[in-house]
Amino acid sequence: ITLTLISSGINAEYGGTYNFFSGKDGSRAYSTGQFDEEGLTDDLKDLKPQQIGEIYHWINIFSKKYPFVGRLEGPFFDSAGSPTAHWREIESSLADLSATEKLKGELKRKYPSCNSHYDQSAGRAEVWCTEKSGGVSRAWMGVPRQLHLPGESVRCACIPKSLLKDPKLKEYPNCLPNSNSCLIKLQ
Repeated sequence: ITLTLISSGINAEYGGTYNFFSGKDGSRAYSTGQFDEEGLTDDLKDLKPQQIGEIYHWINIFSKKYPFVGRLEGPFFDSAGSPTAHWREIESSLADLSATEKLKGELKRKYPSCNSHYDQSAGRAEVWCTEKSGGVSRAWMGVPRQLHLPGESVRCACIPKSLLKDPKLKEYPNCLPNSNSCLIKLQ
């Protein structure tokens, strides 16, 4: 991320508040929050797509707020300001992230999260479903089930009766199969 911050009165010149960004690509810091010499680097090789997405989010915010003045030559842009092969890899990673986020949105609508209340002192939790659980308005209430998705933590989801045979779902112990709420003993 290389921007001019002078237009808003933020001083990026030598000795100014944001002087550590002068002449550097500190992209990594926008994902890690490490705003020191070690963190102000353009090395993004070990970042996950979600972290690359965070950097892109900041690019969008800053590009609306500050005027574009140029690109810094380095791994993302050549001396003419043209994108490099490495930049195209980053853009490809963002496309993958966009597809992943779209799939997550579809799964959230298909399997909205349960409402929950944890009572640590009693050693139990209650999960329940309504027509608006998980922030997803729908015509059905659903029943609470443990949802097991590859690569994700198990979570409670409100499931319509038509999907109860889905192999990704498990009933909560000691919960009636058609109940819209369950008490769960914490371990």
